[in-house]
Amino acid sequence: MVLSLEQRIFLVLECQHLEHSYVQTRRSFQRIFLGRRDLSDNAIKDLFEMFERTGNVNDDRIGNVCPPRSAVTEWNSDYVHLVVRERPWTSVRSIFGGKKHIIFIC
Repeated sequence: MVLSLEQRIFLVLECQHLEHSYVQTRRSFQRIFLGRRDLSDNAIKDLFEMFERTGNVNDDRIGNVCPPRSAVTEWNSDYVHLVVRERPWTSVRSIFGGKKHIIFIC
């Protein structure tokens, strides 16, 4: 189900207006947007909860895509650069092997 920005905004505002009645929100949406049947009550609920959590209705998952940048430490970065220079054929996974260090590349 792909919704336009206008449709997402409508759903959030309508859900708030109808006091979190997802069934009534879906029916109102289908009336306004010519009977789209591919929208479930759970999808409306998830969209509204995402809006309450992030303050955003875009589906770009702002804040949910990557771990915080602080997860990439200077030590990890320097260590990877050093090993890659010495052994360019080595994968990042094998560099850390059994160690509990985690590198996030976003």
